[in-house]
Amino acid sequence: MSDGRWLPQPTPETQHFWDGTREGELRLQRCDDCSHTYFPPRPFCPGCGCRDVAVFAASGRATFCCIAQRAAAQPALLRELVRRGHAV
Repeated sequence: MSDGRWLPQPTPETQHFWDGTREGELRLQRCDDCSHTYFPPRPFCPGCGCRDVAVFAASGRATFCCIAQRAAAQPALLRELVRRGHAV
């Protein structure tokens, strides 16, 4: 913990991702065999199982929208996301 916050512990499979966050980059992986791009980090392609994968920095041109919820729903936030067409 640092400043009362839990900090993730990088593993060999996720180290490139955490290094990228410190440099302001979103680092993804791409399979050298089938060209599948994927996240979260893992040592093999989820598409074909190949272990020949490359790490690259995302271009920054896309819009990324994600919500992860581990606790009770926040009704006001969910209503707003549905209203905007971002959640169903």
